[in-house]
Amino acid sequence: MLRSEQRISILLGIILFFYFYPFLFPTVDESLAPINLYIIPSFWLVLTIYVRSLNKVTFKAKRRFMSNIILWVFITAFIYLLVFFAAGIMDGFGKNPYDTRPIGIIKNVFIYGSVLILKEFVRHYLINSTPKRKIILYGTLIVLVYSVIDVNMVHFLSLKVTEDIVSFAISKFMVVIALNIFLTNIAYLSGYIPCIIFVFLLKLPLWTLEVIPNLTWLSTAVIGLIIPVLGLSIINDNYKKLSKKVKKIHYKKQNLYGWVITGFISVCIVWFVVGVFPIAPTVIITGSMEPAIYPGDVSIIRKINKSDVVEGDVVQYWTGDYFIIHRVIDIYEENGTTYYVTKGDNNPSKDSKPVEIEQIKGILMYTIPKIGKPALLLKSKSDEDINEQIMTSND
Repeated sequence: MLRSEQRISILLGIILFFYFYPFLFPTVDESLAPINLYIIPSFWLVLTIYVRSLNKVTFKAKRRFMSNIILWVFITAFIYLLVFFAAGIMDGFGKNPYDTRPIGIIKNVFIYGSVLILKEFVRHYLINSTPKRKIILYGTLIVLVYSVIDVNMVHFLSLKVTEDIVSFAISKFMVVIALNIFLTNIAYLSGYIPCIIFVFLLKLPLWTLEVIPNLTWLSTAVIGLIIPVLGLSIINDNYKKLSKKVKKIHYKKQNLYGWVITGFISVCIVWFVVGVFPIAPTVIITGSMEPAIYPGDVSIIRKINKSDVVEGDVVQYWTGDYFIIHRVIDIYEENGTTYYVTKGDNNPSKDSKPVEIEQIKGILMYTIPKIGKPALLLKSKSDEDINEQIMTSND
């Protein structure tokens, strides 16, 4: 008979295989395309029936605390939606990609909703059948597996621009990880019912409303990272207080303040990366500026008044598809418009098109050697594609 750890590992492996078999067997995936919408619910239904047939598992919290936990889960979801729609006022609204006709809403709720319910029941079994001595290890594995299957990996692997990769990693993958950390901890604490309530409250507006917030990836990242972390902290502290595991009330405040500070620092890091502050980092992915700048270096770009750019400055500009960091070798005016001629120090010729002032993002302040190497190793194929694009632009 399989031990619980072995059973959990096998189930996680089956889940991963099911979501990645289209990559391994594309012809099979194509043949199943007409019924693909019903395959995923059927898969989770089979898993749920299987785990239901096993030994019953119990969650950590005492049942008399369930109503309190559900209340806090509801409040966390409400705050999430409130901030989500408030951010839409600033970022704008767009048409919902889901079918919001009456028949579409019914399909959304029954098909997508059934998957959410079944996934949370399986999560409940996986985390609560884990031996306590290995709860961190298997809890991490559950979070990672659930996060990977919730992210569009095909889209991620197709990205070629560093900025797009960073924005996707933060606004999609990290947000999904934060959500799954929240749900896995709640499942461990109080089972699948609060988790189902939370995900349903978050998804229901997306399944039913014709117009929804069309947030920037920065807003999505801030909301998706901060609220689940703070919500989980408050729920855990509240439970500890109710179960008399916290003796002093100030512990709750100190712990919450710690999460607030952590969240604030996280937001500042994200804002720094995307350029909300006057300076922003950029990973160098080509050798066009050698020996001044090498691939894998991180250049710090400072926003300036574009009219202050002079010949000899190294600037970052937008081509329409990606950013390039090259040196200004000439400036001229034509028909009242200022043009900047740029060239990579390591390139044999100047860039094919002059740069207009609106394209310039900022000027190079300084370079930190080699700390961007991991980004290049993770996306080597994308580097080759971008190198080819830049070389073409210089022909």
